[in-house]
Amino acid sequence: MTEIWTKDQYHEYLESQKRGKNKHGSRKKKDKPTEDGYFFDSYPELYRYRDLKLLQRKGEIQNLIVQPRKILRKRSVNRNGQKIPQWAYKADFSYIDSKGILHWEDVKSLWTDKKGNKGGTAMERGYILSKNEFMRQYPDIVFVETIY
Repeated sequence: MTEIWTKDQYHEYLESQKRGKNKHGSRKKKDKPTEDGYFFDSYPELYRYRDLKLLQRKGEIQNLIVQPRKILRKRSVNRNGQKIPQWAYKADFSYIDSKGILHWEDVKSLWTDKKGNKGGTAMERGYILSKNEFMRQYPDIVFVETIY
């Protein structure tokens, strides 16, 4: 026997299917973990934020910034009149250690295959290109990848 839904029931069903992730597979802002007014992409990133806050309270690091951005290329127009978009790199955290060295940090999770085996980090090509360009343009900044 088939169940017949009212229009409202159908719309409620559709809304329930949308929760969680958007069409690109990333979490919607309302479903992301939050703390101190910041939205984090993952729980490991949130946990690392808590660790860094503790280190800052102890005085081991200072000037903790969440999701800092650096412009790698400004918006421009090439000779053919085509617009070239701005290219920016956004890390998860930046801070200065006790020796006065500036660190930019990204938190990465280990990917898990279908059998439950832990593999390497799930890094996308765009991330690797941006990271390499960032490290080339800012050699005086220590770049850290933390695997949680």
